[in-house]
Amino acid sequence: MAERYTLENRRHIEQSERGFAESMLGKTYTVRVYARYKNTARGTVVINGNDGYSVHTAYIICASGDIGTFVDGTAVGILMDDRSGAFSMVLSEADRDEQLWMQYQIAEAVDYWESDNTFKIYCLREKSCGAVVYTESGNERRYLIIRMNLGHCGLPKGHIEKYETEEETAIREVREETGVDITLIEGFRKSVVYSLSSRTTKESVYFLGRFDGDGVKIQEAEVSSYRLCSYEQARRIITYENDRTILDAAEELLREREASQKASVSTVS
Repeated sequence: MAERYTLENRRHIEQSERGFAESMLGKTYTVRVYARYKNTARGTVVINGNDGYSVHTAYIICASGDIGTFVDGTAVGILMDDRSGAFSMVLSEADRDEQLWMQYQIAEAVDYWESDNTFKIYCLREKSCGAVVYTESGNERRYLIIRMNLGHCGLPKGHIEKYETEEETAIREVREETGVDITLIEGFRKSVVYSLSSRTTKESVYFLGRFDGDGVKIQEAEVSSYRLCSYEQARRIITYENDRTILDAAEELLREREASQKASVSTVS
């Protein structure tokens, strides 16, 4: 740590700061405020120049009035990250001739935002897609039920990734968690909506998928075990009622289609 404060290092830091200040000449910036506390605020600053733009953290001191976005603030300090070289700008809303900021004032304002009082981002809505997965051998239908590492038993599902459709997510999540490739059965899509917390609502969408064979290989990072079992057995081991309701709907559809096929065969005969 002592080497950090040698004369050579201090000169290097001063040159870097001077170089940064000179690089800001001729550029404009716009600040957007995201959170306020007393006479300070925190947001982001977008620096615009001929070579493009960059976005950095901004601390606004003595912010007053209804501030959404303000332009042409005065930079009174630069916070440099010694390792990454990233920086945050400390801005004053007041004109430079009207207000001089002491070092302790800047330190106190920034310290507040760098403490445990920083804002958090909450997900208001989540969405997962999965499938009721089954396989058939002769007249026997067996459902694939998984036990998660968290302890509950249910149907494979997971979050949608960018640009995916619901069906693509269901197929991918089943493959990732169980190692099987499923073919979706047309005409089945069920959705349940429930609250994860006072802030977050989650929707789980389920399809119906069939696979051939017993080649199940669980994803041990999330799944601890699995079972291929009858409809009645699956209902007993599933943890949540929502999953049982989805399973019931899948079994009902498959039975209806079996009955319809038998009726068609009888009619032809």
